[in-house]
Amino acid sequence: MSEIKSIKKNKKIHISYFIGSLGLGGTEKQLIKLLNSLDKKQFKIDLHLLDEKGDLFEELDNSIKVYLPKFKFKLKLKHLFNFIVNYYRVKKTKPDIIHCFLPFAYLMGGFIGLLNKNKNIIMSRRSLNNYQKKLKLFPVRKIENFLHKRVRLIITNAIAVKKNLIEEGASEKKIKVIFNGFVKPKPCPNETFSILKNKLGIKKNCFVFLVLANLIPYKNHKLVIEATERLINLTKKEFKIIFLGSGKSDYQKSLEELIKDKKIQKYFSFNDKTVHTHNFFKISNVGISSSFEEGLSNSLIEFISLGIPTIATKVGGNSEITNNKNGFLIESNNIDELINAMKNSMLNKKLLQKKAIRSKKDSKKFSLNKMISDHSTLYNKLITK
Repeated sequence: MSEIKSIKKNKKIHISYFIGSLGLGGTEKQLIKLLNSLDKKQFKIDLHLLDEKGDLFEELDNSIKVYLPKFKFKLKLKHLFNFIVNYYRVKKTKPDIIHCFLPFAYLMGGFIGLLNKNKNIIMSRRSLNNYQKKLKLFPVRKIENFLHKRVRLIITNAIAVKKNLIEEGASEKKIKVIFNGFVKPKPCPNETFSILKNKLGIKKNCFVFLVLANLIPYKNHKLVIEATERLINLTKKEFKIIFLGSGKSDYQKSLEELIKDKKIQKYFSFNDKTVHTHNFFKISNVGISSSFEEGLSNSLIEFISLGIPTIATKVGGNSEITNNKNGFLIESNNIDELINAMKNSMLNKKLLQKKAIRSKKDSKKFSLNKMISDHSTLYNKLITK
């Protein structure tokens, strides 16, 4: 604390943040809460958006200076032009710290920081490094390894992601784990629980499973569909699966066709992703994450913070949130384990109540105030060292 106090009272720490856009994602929600909540008497904040504003842009505090992309044409050449523009912006504004969120921003902001000889570049890795393997024609891993050696600090939101980084060759001394903080879901305006239930076709005493995940193949919605078909014959209890998330239309169409082929349409409801998720949580009994891969799932944090037990695959950072005391941790893509977890959720009311109580208790480590405080402390330490 003595180091922090040694900073001149009148000098704010100037931080420039880099991210692609403020779309409807977990990282974007966390970043907005961080920017809005940091003490403006201590920090001068600006945000460089590299692609577009995004749906969450309006939630950003007015005190934050935002730099929008100069060039918006569709050619990839725009990234080069925007790189040059942002380089000169940083050169002119001379921030004390450059903090990059997500891979694209890391590549852009990282090199902008190095070219400007900024000594306090931070990278926030929010997921496992599977994206590196998908970009076969672009040497992302080599470029990121180059940056890892030169940045001051790497922040992760999960122990699993930290292990990933160490395997890549990043120094363990540079890596700091700060868990995501729980961001309270927003209520849906002019829509009560009963209106939402009627819209989704949910009858009285119907058990509701909520899958809060974008419609992307690695989220493995198909496992839930396959499990549902078999589950119908194992229980007479009425239930509903809500898919809440947006994505590619062709993937959603393939899921809808699979459901139609199995003649189980009445058990499913597709809903586009929205900032207003409060009512969806309120009508749900259990949350499901059937992903093949995850960093630290914000949806799982939201579920347990609201006392909703979860069923989650044992991938990435999921086991840092869900366990067999507060929910059901299952092997990846294991349909039998998913069916058993869903069946036990519906048929064992006392067990589910115990898991709900434990969920609430376990959620305390995902404190939003702690997440903000930990970042604030790190920023101060960087400047005083």
